[in-house]
Amino acid sequence: DKPRGMNSITLRHEDALTLADCLAAFAPATQSASKDARESGLVQRLDFYTSGAVLAAKSEEAWELLHRAFTEGSVKKDYLALVEGLFPK
Repeated sequence: DKPRGMNSITLRHEDALTLADCLAAFAPATQSASKDARESGLVQRLDFYTSGAVLAAKSEEAWELLHRAFTEGSVKKDYLALVEGLFPK
């Protein structure tokens, strides 16, 4: 469950704590699950200002299967937005 205002992965050397950092600390096996060590098993990411559920794998085999499912479009994703204010017709 990635909070708003946190990067999913390290993009710059000076970046603060990321979701991938938290995953690596909580489940060290995730560190070797994905091809890019910065991902700590993350199968997909959310933007900095976006909060929500993010899928991560603990093994390379699981990451490959899940990554393929996302790449092929066989994973259904639903997005919700909370908006406030009046919008023009």
